[in-house]
Amino acid sequence: PDSDPSEASKAWRSDADLIVVALQEVCQLSAYSILWSDGDMWKQWADWIRTSIRGALPEADFDLVHDPSLSRLVGLLTLVFASGKARPDVLAFSQCIVGVGFAGAGNKGCVGVRWQLGRRKWCVANVHLAAGTAAQLEREAQFDTISERLEFLLDGEVVPADSHDISLFIGDTNSRLVGADDLDAEIVVAEVASAAGVKQYLQRDQLLVRRLETTYFHDWREAPIHFTPTYRWLKSRPQMDPKRVPAWTDRILWKGPLTAVLYRSLEWLEIS
Repeated sequence: PDSDPSEASKAWRSDADLIVVALQEVCQLSAYSILWSDGDMWKQWADWIRTSIRGALPEADFDLVHDPSLSRLVGLLTLVFASGKARPDVLAFSQCIVGVGFAGAGNKGCVGVRWQLGRRKWCVANVHLAAGTAAQLEREAQFDTISERLEFLLDGEVVPADSHDISLFIGDTNSRLVGADDLDAEIVVAEVASAAGVKQYLQRDQLLVRRLETTYFHDWREAPIHFTPTYRWLKSRPQMDPKRVPAWTDRILWKGPLTAVLYRSLEWLEIS
């Protein structure tokens, strides 16, 4: 991160007991990072986010409830913070990695975490799926692999991901628009700036379309999308890349007794 942590202060809710941050692509990809190590960039991100949360909510005494170094996939970082009040009640924490790249290597896959808070058992899957409009079937296969292989070891026993009361699937689904190759990127960028454009192009969203046609996320819920696409923004200035067809790549879906209070993108947060 190359900006002041205070820039993210508006992202943190003052009434929260838990804050879960799921990041993808926290390092520069190279042959070395994909096959061997992604270095310590994740530490810089973890420190940056901790500083941001503590600066915005100093009285809540937020801190990590786990050691994120124990479950990392190239570029993926999952951080679970709890307030000082809630931290003693976060029990049975466990972590798991599911790689879906060649031989389990690469930056595609899932970093999963689970815990118990009160009577509720929570599971969060931070994912990064295959990129590209033509890779939708590959993404669906990766989703199936993650669903089948995501499990946790707790007190010597295996705990399947689907045994939890509340499950969240968070991250870069890389969902693109159906027929994106036939669309003019500049026209789409201009049209999705309006609510009508968002509604129009969401009808082409691969994730939403395939949920209706297949078992891909068919029993998961997602809050209504009213924000502009999260792909692809220019790093140098707050506008979308006119050379890339926009898409809602970054999503949050869930199962269980959960209500979404707010679902949005943070267009004002310009860090990378």
